[in-house]
Amino acid sequence: MIQHHAASTDHYDFRLEIDGVLASWAVPKGPSTNPKDKRMARRTEDHPMEYEDFEGVIPEGEYGAGRVIVWDRGTYTNRCDAAAARWPARSATGEDPCLSCPTSRVIAATSPARCRAALAPSSPR
Repeated sequence: MIQHHAASTDHYDFRLEIDGVLASWAVPKGPSTNPKDKRMARRTEDHPMEYEDFEGVIPEGEYGAGRVIVWDRGTYTNRCDAAAARWPARSATGEDPCLSCPTSRVIAATSPARCRAALAPSSPR
């Protein structure tokens, strides 16, 4: 999900549900419709799942004070989990499907144990 957060510094919060919490990144310049645009995302603290539907105003004087709206939401597939299901025997050969694409690298950095769980060697793709 993506939340627009008009706090002291206007930004967007990008959140993925991982292991029962919302892993979160602040995106200062916001999303772009141009796939060639690059955006810096700074990892922030995990948030409880209750933040998933939060829209409203965080009062002045509280951390993150300002208006929050849900800007977009969707689903994703953790490619590490998909790789583990497709190639359940990779890790014993030293091959790590979690690190085969940029999207998975983000998730692997967030939850490496989950990403590599149940991987063992198999035949090449």
